Amino acid sequence: MGRALHTSTGIRYDRLLQRIRASGNDYFQWPVHQPDVVKDILKSGLDSVTFSIDSINGNETVVEGHTSSKVYENIEAVILGRKGETPKVRLQATIHSGCENDLYDVIRYGGRIGCDVVNVGRLDRQFRPNFEKT
Repeated sequence: MGRALHTSTGIRYDRLLQRIRASGNDYFQWPVHQPDVVKDILKSGLDSVTFSIDSINGNETVVEGHTSSKVYENIEAVILGRKGETPKVRLQATIHSGCENDLYDVIRYGGRIGCDVVNVGRLDRQFRPNFEKT
């Protein structure tokens, strides 16, 4: 087994992995004026970073999803600061009943800032029975 490596932002990866990835918004909850977060991501050797974002419009009609308004400028800083094609930046959004326009906004946002991929998924209601079917 290879030894796990940790960065100051909490990213964990294994030296034996051919592809190094991080998933989660927790790394970017800090304000932009703490540039070490973005620098650490850019220097980490990650192949891709995925952010779960279900709304970007500020009025947050999505109440059960990811609406971390703090992360947007940092996501954009990663895209602008990367050298070459890595890390790939992926947005991941889920469909919420009555919030289709939020989903369209996330897709347009991803295209506008230069994201490599925008994934769209639906929630598995067996684990969240209070969600309405879309």
